[in-house]
Amino acid sequence: MSQPPQPPPPFGPPLPHPPRPRTGLVVGLVVLAVAALAGIGVGAFVLADRMLDDDTRAGSGSTTGSTDSTGTPTPTDEATTPTAPTTGLTAPYSPTDDTGDDVHGDVKVADFPGDWDFKLGDVEHHATLDRSVDHSTCGPVEKDAVLTRQRCEHAAQWVFTALGGKVRLTQLFLVFDTERHAKAAQSALDDADLDLPAGSTFPSYEQGRWNSSVYGNIISVTVGTSRTKVDEKRLTSMVNYMNTDFRTALLFSF
Repeated sequence: MSQPPQPPPPFGPPLPHPPRPRTGLVVGLVVLAVAALAGIGVGAFVLADRMLDDDTRAGSGSTTGSTDSTGTPTPTDEATTPTAPTTGLTAPYSPTDDTGDDVHGDVKVADFPGDWDFKLGDVEHHATLDRSVDHSTCGPVEKDAVLTRQRCEHAAQWVFTALGGKVRLTQLFLVFDTERHAKAAQSALDDADLDLPAGSTFPSYEQGRWNSSVYGNIISVTVGTSRTKVDEKRLTSMVNYMNTDFRTALLFSF
């Protein structure tokens, strides 16, 4: 998804009213201990995640998937190892579904309240939180139950504005029953699988970028749209860094 597919965009129509909370994930060249004590800790782990380079990683996934110039995800070998289920829902999650080294956790919007303030070296981004919501299922953010069929259980969503209201950013955590199912779903994830609630993107956007990655049983998805022309490199950088920042924040959560 690179240029404005005029109505309807793949992420669904817009919503007039947003609510409100945070994600003060301030990043800098700060040791992890300091970041953790600050109750934020996200950006410091971006260092451990090898970081993103604006030029070489533009539009790409942080670790397990990437997005080409058209917005289509290009999974890496690591991401394509698992095999996504092709049938309907199976039995509920059981700890015995996981292997010994699987990571299984949960997340709610209250875990990351507030605005997003990111700084690392000469990279700096800021976004104001408009609203956040915990979805009890993945239904409100998916198309034709494509994620639910892969055992996505529920989702957390944050909606931000940036660059003086020119850019709208949506951050999603898709919580699956197992790490295996999350990795399989992320490796096959396409923007056409998403149907976000109204207000998550601009209705007729000028530019659009998205990115996804996975940690344990949780997929991190970031979608950015602009209502007017903005610097493409900056929009891509915001989407990529937000995706990495939120995903690495999970390392402090479970």
